[in-house]
Amino acid sequence: MTKWSRLNYSELQLREEQLIELSGMEVITKQVLISNFCYLYVQYCGDSTKPKLILLHGYCGASMIFYKILKQLSERFYIIMIDLLGMGRSSRPSFGYSKLSQCENFFTTCLEEFREKENISRFTIAGHSFGGYVASCYTILYPQYVERLILLSPIGVNEPPPDWNYFHSLKEKDWKFRWVMKIITFFWVKNITPVTIMRKLGPISKSFMKVYSHKKFQTLGNDKEIMESYLEQINLLPGSGELALIYILNPGGVAIKPLWRRLSELNIPILFFYGDRDWIKSSGAEQTASLNKNVISKIIDDSGHDLYWDNPNQLIDKIFESIDESSTTE
Repeated sequence: MTKWSRLNYSELQLREEQLIELSGMEVITKQVLISNFCYLYVQYCGDSTKPKLILLHGYCGASMIFYKILKQLSERFYIIMIDLLGMGRSSRPSFGYSKLSQCENFFTTCLEEFREKENISRFTIAGHSFGGYVASCYTILYPQYVERLILLSPIGVNEPPPDWNYFHSLKEKDWKFRWVMKIITFFWVKNITPVTIMRKLGPISKSFMKVYSHKKFQTLGNDKEIMESYLEQINLLPGSGELALIYILNPGGVAIKPLWRRLSELNIPILFFYGDRDWIKSSGAEQTASLNKNVISKIIDDSGHDLYWDNPNQLIDKIFESIDESSTTE
């Protein structure tokens, strides 16, 4: 850590412990060694005799973003939260890939190594946003181990409309929005992420996080400052897995190889959940359902992209309801 950076491991640990306390759960943390001298940062909670649920966070996130739903999820599951390789508190290896398959394998291969090391034979896997993309890729590769796939506002599922063009779609927006998106696209092409910029800001990274996440954290109330600090510290760690995104998504968030056709081949329940104010639309679930009868899709009221913060009670109710519905059709 340099004097320029606000990265402080004691602060990160404190904020994680505060979120664990707010979850109302006892959480056990391990570093599980994988190949190339790397490790996955894994957190476990609940009754280990219950069915296992592997839970994956989204882009530039970490496992304790799920703190509001852990207690309710533990009523049915033994929860295993994994920080994705190159994100969260897992190892941050140098990222030098540019092919789609290499980028997907960067995240999925280590999950399979983890499963083997922990001797887990059968489980449900769930992921939010980018974590949903990774959970989907893992399930497509290793369906024999997955009982069901739960996708919370997953990126990269839907096929865009015919002749869709990201820049043409901006014409419908006002000029300020268009210019902001053009600037973001410039940085996207250069693979300069928002957290890359934050790391360069040194002492004012905290202010950057407050501005960047102002709307995102609105529903957290008194927990907002804790989450801001937690994710600031997480993302001051060296860049790694975040650099895969431009090889997986085109500007505008459309996948280079949309998942819906690949998901249509799975013979397990696939449960989709979206917020009614979500920037990710449910068309991905609809397209998957057109080819796969095992799909259930539900909308969470009063929610944006972060369903587990905006309306955690309804999210859990609908997850459990969907699990019961899918069980009756198996």
